[in-house]
Amino acid sequence: MNFKKILFLLGATSTMFISCDKTDLQEEANSQSGIPQGHFYVSHPKILEDSTSSELRSGVDRRYLWEPGKKIKVKFYVREDANLGTELLAKKCFLDWMQYANLNFEFVESGEDMRVAIHERREYISYGVSCLGTTCLTANKYGMTSVDLYIGAEPLEYRRGAILHEIGHVLGFLHEHQVYPIDWDENAVRNYFRSMGMSNGLIEADILQNDGVDGNAINVIKDPKSVMTYDIPAGLTNDGFMSESNFKLSSGDKTIAKNTYPHKYPNSKPFVRTKRSCGMYFYCDISEVINATWEDLMSGYEKVECRLFPSSTSGVVPLYRYNSDQTGDHFYTTDWSELGYGKGVYKYEYVAGYVFPKKVEGTIPLYRYYRSSTNSPLGKGDHFYTTDWNELGNGKNGYRYERIAGYVLPASEK
Repeated sequence: MNFKKILFLLGATSTMFISCDKTDLQEEANSQSGIPQGHFYVSHPKILEDSTSSELRSGVDRRYLWEPGKKIKVKFYVREDANLGTELLAKKCFLDWMQYANLNFEFVESGEDMRVAIHERREYISYGVSCLGTTCLTANKYGMTSVDLYIGAEPLEYRRGAILHEIGHVLGFLHEHQVYPIDWDENAVRNYFRSMGMSNGLIEADILQNDGVDGNAINVIKDPKSVMTYDIPAGLTNDGFMSESNFKLSSGDKTIAKNTYPHKYPNSKPFVRTKRSCGMYFYCDISEVINATWEDLMSGYEKVECRLFPSSTSGVVPLYRYNSDQTGDHFYTTDWSELGYGKGVYKYEYVAGYVFPKKVEGTIPLYRYYRSSTNSPLGKGDHFYTTDWNELGNGKNGYRYERIAGYVLPASEK
């Protein structure tokens, strides 16, 4: 397939992947003017020249994958027609994939590796335009957005599913239904997808063509519940395969993410830092940010501070979590004797995770600081934790260095 072809994804509630020449793309787009449009993937010809690989549209293509553990800086461009809620939803979707893939997406205001533009539509359908895997870096090189999200007035689950799908492409994941053999009823397939406005050429390229034969698709799971699979209704195959729209990561998606981007310590979990609207820093498991009902946990999200073990293993100790309802401060310590079941304004909550009490190969210190109420602009004392000594050093901005809270795994495991 010619490198200078443009990839084009089109669909309604399903996600379809279409490959065509630029002229054909324009003609096809014109012919679809009255049809609700779904997910798009467009790659600039110059990007395809630089990628030194042909296009695949399914599975996981090893040629587009990021280095496991890589930090990827993402800048969001929220268009005038969009609102903060859509940006927060998109960020949550990045974090959702990050629970399983050893990649560290960091949201920045400048110095980005990739750009994500968010648009809102009054129409009911959501769709996206996304680069595949590491071609996001080339897009940024040419001043292009890596992902354009056009979010419609759909229920939350539909919007989330569309965004998760596009981020899957960012990870280098392609459409799974084209990577393993499916015994299609070709007449039924053509009749069905023609009724949705697709041409015979697009049906061949986007549905019937199998792309799992050249050895570049890896970690493939026959998963009809994947967010990377189209709607395939019953009656289109001779082997009974079918799928329905899924709006959350399936067990297969999670497994592929883990296998494609493995962690050195696969049982570890991200411990994230966010700054809440009250001005207090808060640290928690990444799932707490994704599932929180408090919007400021996501709006104030800063980064993955480090990784913790979720359960006890050799050599680790509990990191206890306390909360003060009076000040809003959360306190973390490995020393049970400091607060026990609670003391003063603090009440014990639970074990946040497990850390090493001493330096172990591959671990880094988690520094603990405290700012008293007299130094705090809010008139409340609060604690601050960081693995970056350069942030506060021996003390800064009213914070006093106290101690090393424990030794943790770095946010990016390479």
